[in-house]
Amino acid sequence: MQIEISTRYLDKDSIARFDKVKSKTENCYLEALRSSPINFLESEYLPRIYVIPFVRKVILPDRWIFVFNEVLPDPLEEKYKAFFPSLPFLEVIEPKFVIANFAHELAHVIDFAVKPNRIEELWKKHKGNARLVHEELEQKISEEYYGRFKEPAKTWLYELDEESNKNRVLNQINESGAEVREFRGIYAFGQFLKSPETFTKEI
Repeated sequence: MQIEISTRYLDKDSIARFDKVKSKTENCYLEALRSSPINFLESEYLPRIYVIPFVRKVILPDRWIFVFNEVLPDPLEEKYKAFFPSLPFLEVIEPKFVIANFAHELAHVIDFAVKPNRIEELWKKHKGNARLVHEELEQKISEEYYGRFKEPAKTWLYELDEESNKNRVLNQINESGAEVREFRGIYAFGQFLKSPETFTKEI
């Protein structure tokens, strides 16, 4: 199955930037797919990639989270999942961690299929505290799926978590001068994607 990458949310300048890392992005995604415990390459649907020109800063009531990639419903086929990596992340971060990031998002896709009610259950458990839901979900993904990936992606997944916990990834992004946009609440970005007029005109 062919990898599909959409630049619908990029302007001309951003597309020119992405063209320089398009091959890197495709190769990293392919390597993550090959390392996955599930053979997505022979599945009914391969998650599309929608490149986003900025880094997301999600504002929660008691903290904020920087998001470099995310799993959300595909804008073209909402019954399927898609990935929304930030262009600065693809440009700046070394390939092994881009592979690990895609592997991490694939783990989320698997979890959605295996345990479709997990997020709802976590919301009830933590009484709507988005920070606690996010933290436990990420912990579960690490504990239940990282060990199932093939090497070397498995090692890189743990390394990426360590780098992220020490803010090394974020520091690299900040040093690159990347654009950061704030979204208040965990659903704001999904709502944003549904309003194409809020993005630059589709190329």
